[in-house]
Amino acid sequence: MDLIPKFLMANGQLVKLLIHTGVTRYLEFKSVEGSYVYKGGKISKVPVDEREALASGESPFSSPTGVG
Repeated sequence: MDLIPKFLMANGQLVKLLIHTGVTRYLEFKSVEGSYVYKGGKISKVPVDEREALASGESPFSSPTGVG
């Protein structure tokens, strides 16, 4: 038995199969709170909308010149 949480796409084939076979009676699905990346020795949240992208300062478009 594997007890390690898995990341499944909400509309993926595996989720459809699990629902169809009834195995979901024994599973618990949870939504993901956010996505993160590890780059350059730090962990950063992946923006989910334009406001977060511009506020993060990670986008080259967030600088006044439009150049990173």
